[in-house]
Amino acid sequence: LPINPGAIKGLVALLKNFTPQLQRLPKEVEKLYKIIFLGALNPPDGLNVYHIPKAALVMVEEHAPLFKKHMAHQAEKVYGYIKAYCLHKNKKVRFRAFPALEAFFSQVSDEVSNGSLSSDRSQAIFTFFMKEFWSG
Repeated sequence: LPINPGAIKGLVALLKNFTPQLQRLPKEVEKLYKIIFLGALNPPDGLNVYHIPKAALVMVEEHAPLFKKHMAHQAEKVYGYIKAYCLHKNKKVRFRAFPALEAFFSQVSDEVSNGSLSSDRSQAIFTFFMKEFWSG
């Protein structure tokens, strides 16, 4: 499925007004999560133009609460994608990545602390990030 950065930008704007309605449609949220997080944030190797990842990072930054359940279940993978953009050579990509990372941390920590995840999953996320932060 080809991903269009203009479509992602349009969704970002649309969701500003319709997030509550979309929250009542979990299957649609899951589809959108797969497109944004597993598709647009994980572009093919050799990408030279970064419009798609930048648009996806804006989606994460502005609408992370919509995807917090999904982000928490795949926290390690999503963190890896966003971290790679934080370390990217392209300044504009890095500029978009850090606010997305902050939104990601906020939502995943909320999911871990509010008890909506199993204790095993919460412990796994906590352990992963402790290892990640201590390893530098």
